Amino acid sequence: MLSFCSVVFKKLTGKKNANGTTTTTTKPKTPVGILAILDWIIYSLPFLIFLFFVLVIAGCLGTSPGIPNLYLVSLTDGDLSIRVGYFGMCFVRTNATIGEACASTFGLTPDEISSRVLEPPSRTSETIPSLIATAKDLQRDILAPLFPAVGIAFAAALGTLGGLWRLRGAGKTPEPTYWRLRRAALALLFVGVALALMSALSTTQTVAAVKWGVTEVHDGVSGVSRTAGRGQAVEALQWVTAVLMAVFAVRLAAVYRTPTSGGVAVQDVELGQRENCHGQANRASSMYSR
Repeated sequence: MLSFCSVVFKKLTGKKNANGTTTTTTKPKTPVGILAILDWIIYSLPFLIFLFFVLVIAGCLGTSPGIPNLYLVSLTDGDLSIRVGYFGMCFVRTNATIGEACASTFGLTPDEISSRVLEPPSRTSETIPSLIATAKDLQRDILAPLFPAVGIAFAAALGTLGGLWRLRGAGKTPEPTYWRLRRAALALLFVGVALALMSALSTTQTVAAVKWGVTEVHDGVSGVSRTAGRGQAVEALQWVTAVLMAVFAVRLAAVYRTPTSGGVAVQDVELGQRENCHGQANRASSMYSR
């Protein structure tokens, strides 16, 4: 019995040489390298991206901790400071006993905003309606809501990737369908990256121009002490989101390829070795040439 087990073990783990002897070989364990850890980190980036996206969109929509500080630009005139977000505003009175008042301003006129947030309206200063109207004009006409389109494109890309993964797992996906879904997913992903970069750049330039125009030009012409501030937290979140999306997109674009030492992709990691009509291995072309 012992000799039988020994023979079976040698057949499973070893190979015979020309002289009839058996050489046992042990399969080395594959260590978990730093690249594998980086892959896990990169594949978890969508959670951070969606978290930052929600924080930017939710800025100035409520008085939860930290939400009033997520604004694009702030306008201050006297004791009133208005923080402007994409879809909401926060009102802070320096000499009032009440705290911050934040509300959604989507679809509201300046008069409706004033009557909803500042009470009672009859006691408000004459400059407050003008300040609210200026803030509403900035929100509606200057601070274009380009960033929400980033989340839509990114969610569509992840949905397409999820469908691609399910079809691949079923094992019945025609190759043309696979490649079309792959192109669509990568296209949506890079569209989202482009929109994120455009949104971050436009936000940085716009709020800088608004701050300069309100503080320098307006004060010099009218003599009114009106200042503007930049929402640095939202600017930072938008730039970080754009960078994380770019890293995720580049990794997803390369994850399908197994390059040779010469840098030519000869195998698709998802589908395995591709073959031509003669049954011979054929090099996979780049993802843009198919």
